[in-house]
Amino acid sequence: IDPDTGKSRGYALLSFTPHRKINNNEESLQPMSMIFRSKMSKHPIRRKYKEYLTSLGNDNNEITWHQVAAYWTKKADGSDSSPWEILEPLSLPHDGEEKDMVEKIRLLLAELLNARDISNTCCRTRNHKTCVSSYDAMYIIYLASISQERRLEIVGNVASSVSASQLTIDQLLKEAELIATAIETSDQTTF
Repeated sequence: IDPDTGKSRGYALLSFTPHRKINNNEESLQPMSMIFRSKMSKHPIRRKYKEYLTSLGNDNNEITWHQVAAYWTKKADGSDSSPWEILEPLSLPHDGEEKDMVEKIRLLLAELLNARDISNTCCRTRNHKTCVSSYDAMYIIYLASISQERRLEIVGNVASSVSASQLTIDQLLKEAELIATAIETSDQTTF
């Protein structure tokens, strides 16, 4: 809620994290995105993507990277959909530990893309935003589009080969889960 107007700024809950103290330790009650936010006004675009996934007629385990990438890239008719239509990079964290975690997530994403022989060099940054490419965004959307079990399998296989920490793996899976929830609820919420 905007403190000046008292009205909602219209963002999906990807980066909100209320805290409570337990034994002098802060514990988050809500998973939080460290990389993206998604505006509530983007529900129609997420709903359209959800309809696309449903139209594939596949079980979630059968959705492929190529099907997801095909949706979020230029079409033969010249139209295109961009992952930036539903995701927006967050500002870089000021805290050193959070900055390190964002970088570790980006490195794990790069390894996941490398495992698919996808070169990932272009980065979208502006005004101190987190450096993420459209391929990073599409890969997170891909992970959000498959089952949790398949998501864990894919990330776990690559993470073990590059010695990613469990904390990094968990945060990447949370990122995908938050986007999966936003996509899943896109046809259930009206604003």
